[in-house]
Amino acid sequence: MQLFHCEFPSLVFIGIPWTIIPFPLFDIQATFVARVASGKVALPSYADRKSHLEMQYERCANVKDTHKLAGAQFDYARELAAAGAFLDTGIRTYIPIVKYRIVRRPQNT
Repeated sequence: MQLFHCEFPSLVFIGIPWTIIPFPLFDIQATFVARVASGKVALPSYADRKSHLEMQYERCANVKDTHKLAGAQFDYARELAAAGAFLDTGIRTYIPIVKYRIVRRPQNT
């Protein structure tokens, strides 16, 4: 999930994804980590984390692009919110608004 180190799950990396709208996504990541740390949500198993990591490597031709999300950031945010059981805390309205702003941002004239 681009957050927890596969081998050492107490090592967390918030803010690694790039080509995203940073702070809102980092807030969603931090909320997910907090829910795992508080015991409200279970951390995915080692096998699931390893499988996710391997899928990331397979989908990218270059290893450095494994954290490049671009348009996939919205699905990633929804996935984290659903896995963290906080989908109903405003994220349903937030993601469409941010997505709208990206698509409809004013052009320099």
